[in-house]
Amino acid sequence: MLVESLGDRDLGADAVRRARQQRSVEGLQCARVEESREATDAADLLRPTDARRLRSALASAARSPGRPVTLDFPVWAKDGSWCDTETTVTSLVHDPDIRGLVLNTRDVSERRRLEEKLTQQAYSDELTGLANRTFFRSKVEMALKVALAPREV
Repeated sequence: MLVESLGDRDLGADAVRRARQQRSVEGLQCARVEESREATDAADLLRPTDARRLRSALASAARSPGRPVTLDFPVWAKDGSWCDTETTVTSLVHDPDIRGLVLNTRDVSERRRLEEKLTQQAYSDELTGLANRTFFRSKVEMALKVALAPREV
């Protein structure tokens, strides 16, 4: 029920606590709440660990005005899937026109899909789909790093 389309949207901190009362939240495409459930907290749209991370980012931004905090987390989508998002929290409590926290959230799902595709292309043979020399080299380097790392006793 909560959203229709996503671009970059600015959401006040009150919108995070009371999503239904914030008009900008309607632009957040990925978010949704079950029709039978009242949305009282935008954190309902996040996994519990991500909701804690968001609350921590809000507290951190409030303590450090002008210093943005950026975090990535999936948001529950209208179709029942998870939508990858990137959120930047900025404290503008000293700005007389805003006096609060501003959240800029964007859908990065397509970017993530393209990154995964590029990574797959970089580490596999285009014709056969099998792992290539670059993939093998990265795995050997990682194994050597682990094998040669100092160990605690």
